[in-house]
Amino acid sequence: MSTQSGAVDGALAARIEDELPGATLPETPRRFAIFRFDADDEPVLHLWGLQTEKRAVAFHPGGSSTHRADSAEHIAGLIDLAMDNALVWLDA
Repeated sequence: MSTQSGAVDGALAARIEDELPGATLPETPRRFAIFRFDADDEPVLHLWGLQTEKRAVAFHPGGSSTHRADSAEHIAGLIDLAMDNALVWLDA
């Protein structure tokens, strides 16, 4: 039964790739977080996001998308204009 399941899974994966070419990524996105510092200089999560080779997208902790840019560094730089922050990579 596991052999049949594997064949079905493989066929389904091939079908998904054929029908939804944008649904698969050539690389795994890297996760990042941008912290701002409060009045006591304590870090507070401001944004979290994902970066691929070509694009970074950042979200508020509540989930709404807030920024899109070429890189997480670019997003952190935009935020830095308004407040001190730190960019932290969660994945190597």
